[in-house]
Amino acid sequence: MQARNIFYVYMHRFADGTIYIGAGSGRRAYQSAKTRHNSHWNKLFQDLGSPKIRILKKELTQDDALALEMILINRLKEKGKTICNITLGGRGGLGMPVSDETRKLLSIANSGEKNSMFGRQHTEEVRQTVGEKNKGRYLGEKSSLYKHTEYHLIHESGITFTGTQWHFSNNYGISQSAASMLCAGKIDSIHGWRLFSTPIESIGKKGNRHGRYDHTKYHFRHDSGVEEICTKHELCEKYKLPSPSNIYNVCSGRIPSYKGWRLIRC
Repeated sequence: MQARNIFYVYMHRFADGTIYIGAGSGRRAYQSAKTRHNSHWNKLFQDLGSPKIRILKKELTQDDALALEMILINRLKEKGKTICNITLGGRGGLGMPVSDETRKLLSIANSGEKNSMFGRQHTEEVRQTVGEKNKGRYLGEKSSLYKHTEYHLIHESGITFTGTQWHFSNNYGISQSAASMLCAGKIDSIHGWRLFSTPIESIGKKGNRHGRYDHTKYHFRHDSGVEEICTKHELCEKYKLPSPSNIYNVCSGRIPSYKGWRLIRC
């Protein structure tokens, strides 16, 4: 799907000269609600009133707007300007892939003298400390933090995936934090992917299966009168329920029903 060029980068300049750089769409630059900016911005707004607003660049994709936001914040800091941006801008940990053009912009913004480590080297003591802390640590499947639970996910295009969070993240360019939130049911979907069923199984480090999968059979009844005695996983599979996490909530008593399905008894 083609990215929409509806985003822009803007600047707020307060009466004392303090600058804020932001990226957004619609009325974002003109909003003064406390929830829309950081605490430093809110304090300036209370003390000095509304800032002067200037739109710096329009008709950008979201990725390019966020990249330009980071570049401008870096440049202002280099010049010693007083800014009230707490972070360096950008999208944070949303797990969204960025275009090659955006990657180039970010690379330029953090290359050479713009990099905080430019012209500097870690001392031998620091290197030894870092080396000692990293001894015995592994990445990927060898890591002690690697989760062996397998998940069944489906894309809106019809493509399905069965595997671990780590493989899903690496195969489709989605951040591991976003993949973890999706598999935990904290978000319903990301980039068209959603959890198709409960975790299929959990495989131990030596390949042995162990009991994270819930084999409990529940008695479900639909508003249409249909009844099913099965596991949560089987119900989601059979009726292609779009948000399995809500069926878990039905079984735990957090919500009374989902898509017409309610719990009769275990």
